[in-house]
Amino acid sequence: MKHFFTTKSAFRLYTAFSLIFILLLLISSCDTTRPHLTSTEPAKQEAEQNGILVECLHLNLIDITKRHGFRANPFIPPDFAVTPVKMIVLELTITNTESAPIRLDNRRVELHFGDRRFAPMSRSDMEAKIEEHAERRYILRENQVAQEFMLPHITTIRGYGTQTGYLVFMGPFRGRDVPTELVLPFTTVDGARAADITFFYTLTLQR
Repeated sequence: MKHFFTTKSAFRLYTAFSLIFILLLLISSCDTTRPHLTSTEPAKQEAEQNGILVECLHLNLIDITKRHGFRANPFIPPDFAVTPVKMIVLELTITNTESAPIRLDNRRVELHFGDRRFAPMSRSDMEAKIEEHAERRYILRENQVAQEFMLPHITTIRGYGTQTGYLVFMGPFRGRDVPTELVLPFTTVDGARAADITFFYTLTLQR
């Protein structure tokens, strides 16, 4: 009887560990099976105007989880398994090839998704999103990641300088082959128009 009890207990323990292992595999893979936006155009695009060179890289959900992980990642939509709200993350690398400094004011940036327009999230918008939706233990880390990677409210690029950061948009992004346009109005430090640079994507919500 003692041998039978030991074998039976070992079998139960093995079964429990197997179930836990399968559950962990499902959790670890959920970031690649969730609905996410993909583009038919190349993810990385470049444009130049009046000495301003901009590289725009669309980071879909799979890209963003590879970079920042699945937990403590502020660039994952809140409750995205059950809500239509999605996030579009665009990494900009801005190079000023002239001597005079230039500026990009996020309040003037627009994303045209179909016939709707969206403004980028500010760092305070992201902080509010994190405070409302993140697990308590991840709030500090998510805020740190957001502060590190998001472009500031106003980005000033000195002469011959380069600045890299994310523009993040959150909204009901869904549909197939949706024409999407990013409009970046650059100015001088005095507010005069310097350049209007645009990027085009065609986005589809993959399920």
